[in-house]
Amino acid sequence: MIHEQIFIVKRNGNKEELNLEKIHNILYKACDGLTGVSVSDIAMKAKLSFYNGMSSKEIHSALIKSAADLISEDATNYQYVAGKLLNYELRKSAWKSMNPPRLYEHVCEMIELGLYTKELTEFYSEADFDKMDGFIDHDRDFNMTYIGLNEYMNKYAIRDRSAKVFSPLETPQLTYMLISALSVLDTKKIKDIKSMYNDFSQWNISLPTPIMAGLRSPDKQFSSCTLISSGDNIESITEASAAVVKYAANKAGIGIDASRIRAEGDAVRESKSTKHTGVIPFLRAFEGALKSSAQGAIRGSSATVTLALWHLEVMDLLVLKNNKGTPDSRVRKLDYSFQINNYLYNRLINNENITLFSPSFRETPGLYEAFFDKDPSKFIKLYEKYEKNPKIRKKTVSAIELFSALVTERKETGRIYIFNVDNVNNNSTYKDSITMSNLCQEITQNAKPMASYSTDQILVNNTELADTLMKLNDDLFIEKYSIVATNDQTSTVEVVKDDSLIALCTLSAINLGNIRNLDDLELICKNSVRALDNLLDYQDYMVRAAKRHTMLYRPLGIGITNLAYYLAKNNVKYSDQSAYELIHDTMEAISFYCIKASMELAKERGPCLGYSNTTWADGILPIDRYNKNVDKIVNSTLKLDWNWLRNEIKQYGIRNATLLASMPAESSSRIFNSTNGVEPVRSLITTKSNKDHISKQVVPEYSRLKNKYDMLWSMKSMDGVIKMMAVIQKFTCQSISTNTSYNPGHYENGEIPMSVLLGDILKANYYGLKTLYYNNIRDGAEDSVVEDAKDVQVSSPEQYEAEECESCSI
Repeated sequence: MIHEQIFIVKRNGNKEELNLEKIHNILYKACDGLTGVSVSDIAMKAKLSFYNGMSSKEIHSALIKSAADLISEDATNYQYVAGKLLNYELRKSAWKSMNPPRLYEHVCEMIELGLYTKELTEFYSEADFDKMDGFIDHDRDFNMTYIGLNEYMNKYAIRDRSAKVFSPLETPQLTYMLISALSVLDTKKIKDIKSMYNDFSQWNISLPTPIMAGLRSPDKQFSSCTLISSGDNIESITEASAAVVKYAANKAGIGIDASRIRAEGDAVRESKSTKHTGVIPFLRAFEGALKSSAQGAIRGSSATVTLALWHLEVMDLLVLKNNKGTPDSRVRKLDYSFQINNYLYNRLINNENITLFSPSFRETPGLYEAFFDKDPSKFIKLYEKYEKNPKIRKKTVSAIELFSALVTERKETGRIYIFNVDNVNNNSTYKDSITMSNLCQEITQNAKPMASYSTDQILVNNTELADTLMKLNDDLFIEKYSIVATNDQTSTVEVVKDDSLIALCTLSAINLGNIRNLDDLELICKNSVRALDNLLDYQDYMVRAAKRHTMLYRPLGIGITNLAYYLAKNNVKYSDQSAYELIHDTMEAISFYCIKASMELAKERGPCLGYSNTTWADGILPIDRYNKNVDKIVNSTLKLDWNWLRNEIKQYGIRNATLLASMPAESSSRIFNSTNGVEPVRSLITTKSNKDHISKQVVPEYSRLKNKYDMLWSMKSMDGVIKMMAVIQKFTCQSISTNTSYNPGHYENGEIPMSVLLGDILKANYYGLKTLYYNNIRDGAEDSVVEDAKDVQVSSPEQYEAEECESCSI
């Protein structure tokens, strides 16, 4: 009870006596309809921090903090009380009242401040915005938890950062409405905006940070993933580094393919006396390029570098991430992904040696290209040929030693990733080889090395010369051209063509937690595909190589999120047979409806320009080309009319070369209180923090389902997770950010055997997983077409004897 008289300072500067009744009225409103919460408990806890001269905003902040601090296993609904209280504060800040602004007036004001793109009022009339005002539902903001609204305010809401106090100037429903309006620029129809708005604002579709934070602002870069490939020459490395700088300046997640760079000691050009410095100095250059645009206090970009496991320098490359050694011997600010094919895996299983080579075209011509060929015999033939050639520089290491080094670094740093070459390329929608993935390992695109130039000459009739030059000027592939000869009738034009491709991928995720019936997925998938495809034409491109790839292939990455909740509410675990069957049917529907939506766009607007360079053009769908070992997990029977869809694609083509990829979903899981991506939950209630706040997140439907969730650290093996990801991978044309996670408490002396770590990598490859992302070890701190006859299948992981690695136990 407060004995001294307390005066508070109002927002207008006036002072008045603290009105406890007014505080209780606010709390009653925030608690209305929620069970297990107490107005008096919030008020009593908040009063402990009251003092004379507090501002009314400080009083409200104390109430928010009090409600948030009361979130517990026995009182989870305080997350909604705190969310409502925070919502009241946001509305006063953004709206200057508790009543929403007229949408058109809000947009005009934000355009005047330079915070919204002026194109909004060019695309839509005042009357259009009034129609949008008719169905915007601001009450949906009250469905957000405290942690979700905090995440929105700190990460996504647009602010005037030039002001001394840059509070958010919009609320979630305003954000979702304007994102929806700019996602249907193909039709600009109000009914399409409403459909998109309902999916976005009711969280059927989860949107990534570039879209949530950027779409409606003058900045027009909405792709989440950037894949930049470097060749083995100084021009390519330099251009790749320049591209890294540009995308790092936009805080992009970047993949860098450095696997072509030759080994230390190789000859430079034709010189026998000048020796190459190897990979590591160039990795430092990429690291410098990445961190050169950290943008002050705002977090900088991150990158994963892809390298070959058979590279001559691999034993030095594997340890670049760890904390041993000196700064001169490490490149720690990059993560690393290693390319492995079935042939190398089988050498491990058979307890053989692996020979390391330089990928140099002079040392081992053709070997690097054969490594990614869909016909594995090409690589095997060259590899064994070069092994026998005494003139070629090489090293021999036991497969167990090499893989043990890989797994040791993966365990100790958590940030050494796996790129399964054969699964990626045999089950791809591209005819080109794929050599790399992105930062988070879910995107597999056919990026091409920077500075990949070719020169040609064309003979042009002078009457057509002007039109030809205009076409050359508009051609994304033409770097430059010049007239080198001319006479009365014809001219010779020399054309320099740039074949380099930077692959971008634009993302979204389908919230499985909202799915009641698989038929619900058709409209959700249609809206996902249509919205993302529209953004490819609307966004800007920092590098021509990125626009070139996007216009050729229009790649999308639509994933799933809230999987753990989806399983729990269906009363199944990750390792249950019934769970595999549920996910098989769910992923089949998502794949079918996304492909159908892309086909319908091709029917309207034409297929992507690079369609002929995809397996879609040959009538091969993801259901035709997947690792058939998945059929050992779950029955392969399909329930939708794939023959009809195949025939439609044969007739109309497809708009997007790739459609599915499952990414991490940490930020969006906070926004709508879901479980993260495809991950099992680590704790039912998790304390999460960033530089702005500490808050608690509770799993969906905690009270009803708390005993149904499959808990990550209770899992004694990764078998269920790997098999679940394999079922998802069957229908996913790209990849999945799949983590492996281990609780040392399940193992003798708290030591995870090397045989377990290696065995799971082998199992993941065996069942068709294309990549592996983080390796997590519980440390106790967290709880707060037809199969091609040429395909070679890796031997079953069960053949890998555990005792082979007992001496390497870690």
